[in-house]
Amino acid sequence: MFGWAGKILRVNLGKERIFEEELKPEANLDVLGGRGLAVKLFTTEVKPEVDPLSSENKIILMTGPLTGTGVNSASLCAIVTKSALTQTLVGAEVKLYFGAELKAAGYDGIIIEGKAKEPVILEIQDERVNILPADYLVGQDTKTTITLFKNTFNDPWVAREVRVLCIGPAGEKQLPVAALVADGLLVSESVGIGAVFGSKNLKAIAVRGTKDVLVNNGQRLIGAISTAVKECINNKALNTFSLFGSYHTYEEFLNKGILPSFYFTRPYVLSVPLSQIQTTWKRKRACFSCPVACLKADQNGTFFPELEAFIALGPLCGIDELSLICKAYQACLNNGLDPVETGTFIASLMKISEKKLLEEKELPIKVQFGDKEAYRNLISLLNQPEGLFSLAKDTASLWEKVGETEEFVGIKRRSISLDISHSSFLALYAVTSNWPTLHPHVYGFINIHKEDIPKKVKTVQDISAVLECLGVCPYLYIGLPLKAFLPMVAAVTGLEWKEENLLKVGSHIISLEYGFNQKAGIGLEANRLPKKHQAIGFENMLKSYYQLRGWQ
Repeated sequence: MFGWAGKILRVNLGKERIFEEELKPEANLDVLGGRGLAVKLFTTEVKPEVDPLSSENKIILMTGPLTGTGVNSASLCAIVTKSALTQTLVGAEVKLYFGAELKAAGYDGIIIEGKAKEPVILEIQDERVNILPADYLVGQDTKTTITLFKNTFNDPWVAREVRVLCIGPAGEKQLPVAALVADGLLVSESVGIGAVFGSKNLKAIAVRGTKDVLVNNGQRLIGAISTAVKECINNKALNTFSLFGSYHTYEEFLNKGILPSFYFTRPYVLSVPLSQIQTTWKRKRACFSCPVACLKADQNGTFFPELEAFIALGPLCGIDELSLICKAYQACLNNGLDPVETGTFIASLMKISEKKLLEEKELPIKVQFGDKEAYRNLISLLNQPEGLFSLAKDTASLWEKVGETEEFVGIKRRSISLDISHSSFLALYAVTSNWPTLHPHVYGFINIHKEDIPKKVKTVQDISAVLECLGVCPYLYIGLPLKAFLPMVAAVTGLEWKEENLLKVGSHIISLEYGFNQKAGIGLEANRLPKKHQAIGFENMLKSYYQLRGWQ
């Protein structure tokens, strides 16, 4: 069948065995591919009660049928495992070029099992797949890891084309706040996955492919892509998102009180205007086949933090110096730390110090809200992440340690950096997510009428799941409706889908994820807002949402 490569790699790190397995797309149309197929395989092969850091846990990477075909923003590769932070099933999406490269290597996905005896890199170059020793990369940050590995190639052109997904020291130390980095870009929502990579002694996955992706009707596909590109160019919302990225609602969030500071004790008073932030953006970067180019970077190509990371590392800590925030963010990327968890952890240390809940000698470093000199020392400490997280391994554990669990602002042990109590839509979306998340594309729905919020949240979640199954970045949904992708799906796969049938696929995936979490002991009772951040009428909206999902 067209679009799919028709093969999956199964890699057992402990036994050093690599298998190719046939993928039959027609047997998996209920999940399509990408996030859906990864979830289906994971929930079939892994027991819900598995310890995330045990060798029985698996990591499943999966592209969608549109990944690498040239379809607008079809660059994604989903990663599904059980998170070391939330203890839930978690799904992250690798952007940039990794997914397209994996498809070009001739594989729809990879299933990683077991634990390597020593640190390794999984290297894939078309059909040549190797498990290589990575002892020379132990302790190296993500930037150095990528550079050193690419230096092993004699041909500089080959080195440039290799895409590397890796962990830093935080992942090696199996910290629950460890995340993944792909070619210098943080893998969104990969917090807790970095620790799983570390538990398997998997330092990196490197991919290069040279094969074509076959489609059903190339001429029809070119026409469908051209039509969609024109729609993107003419769409005001997408143009705004292209211009501002995740900051497209910065001023609106500020006016609505959604942006907090000083670990949620004060609303954010604008000290870093959007015009100042924009001066830091010297380059716009796009993922494979993306007409939007929402990623922001400096003149060297170093990525700028997205809004939630900016708030966590800056205002939540009382820091308003943009250069300091960027340095902290870069330190997080280099060391494979999730910036939201890192920022909220530092801000929590500051609040704990202010409330004198611990003796100063117990703190890993001197901290105080707004103290820029102390903050600079904290940035240095990020290079030894086990030192910063010596008191507790994550923010939720930190508040448990001092006996102030009500102070923790998060859902299912995942910290949040926005005050979602000021937006019923964001609150319901985050609480009902199977792994707590807020993608920037959902920011634009905060003005939905309250009676419509449960249905809209479900619809946006279902559409996001469908697009991630197809391999398309859900950010494109800001300006393109789901029906705009139907001609491209048909041109690639030869399958004529209806919008309502695709929505059923999305709903099915979300129910699969929820069922796994429920069996793991994380059911509806975990869908709670932080105790000090309740939203008016929230419980009624939650009940309406459950009725729409058929969850009890």
